[in-house]
Amino acid sequence: MGRKILIAGAAGYLGSIICEHLLDSGHKVTAVDNLMYGQNCLYWRGKQLEVLPP
Repeated sequence: MGRKILIAGAAGYLGSIICEHLLDSGHKVTAVDNLMYGQNCLYWRGKQLEVLPP
């Protein structure tokens, strides 16, 4: 079973790549971002990703 992991800056380029990798590895990801530069992490919403609003 995967771990629960918090990713700060998850909507950015690197954060979204990290989220994808962790989710594919079976971890539960909580994403935190102010969404200033985009919303890439919202793509992963259906894959055990919890998105916290800014």
